[in-house]
Amino acid sequence: MQKELPLTVQMDYQESAGPAGAQGATGPTGATGSTGTPGTPGERGATGSTGTPGTPGERGATGSTGTPGTPGTPGERGATGSTGTGTTGAQGATGPTGNTGPAGPAGTSESTMGLITFTAIFGSAPTAAVASFGNFTRGKNYVVHLLFHGVSSDGSAKSIKFGISSPDVSVVMTSDFVVLDGLTHRNGILENESSIVATILIDGSATTNEFYLTATLTCNQLLSSPGLTFRGSFIGQQVGTII
Repeated sequence: MQKELPLTVQMDYQESAGPAGAQGATGPTGATGSTGTPGTPGERGATGSTGTPGTPGERGATGSTGTPGTPGTPGERGATGSTGTGTTGAQGATGPTGNTGPAGPAGTSESTMGLITFTAIFGSAPTAAVASFGNFTRGKNYVVHLLFHGVSSDGSAKSIKFGISSPDVSVVMTSDFVVLDGLTHRNGILENESSIVATILIDGSATTNEFYLTATLTCNQLLSSPGLTFRGSFIGQQVGTII
């Protein structure tokens, strides 16, 4: 908007004034004046009241699953807890009997060996010599092998009979034997020797005490002194059930 400036007209006066002239035309717009100095800022106005909260926005879509984090370092081991004081529970019922297992491997057999010496056989027939041997376990069965040998004073073969027994009547025995004659150098000279080989099967399953056996050798011929003396050995091997 342009600002109109007053038009100053200098008039020459004479002693008598004439009538006023007509108003002159409006002069051109003057140049724009320079910008005035800014005014001092006004004081800060008071804080306005809190506006009404806006309507909550819609829930956003679920984000994608994040990358699994690195496993954390294991924590330190906790202290051992105190011992409980609960009472012992009642004993459970006995379970059913299991099936019979397979037979185990055969065990080792108990064996025993000993030497036997008979008293001399001499005098009129029949004459005999006895010898007891062994210390067998009660309730056990055995196979016993016997070997006896002797030389008569006259160096001739003799008629010999073998017998076996036990003082324990609960011992059941089955035996077999053979008498042999032949030449030997057992004593450093050539002699005629009589030998007895016997095998005995012993059923001691009914015994309640340890038991022993007694062998009897009988000669049915006359023998002059010093007669005939038998020596030898036995081997007893424990076995299982006898059938």
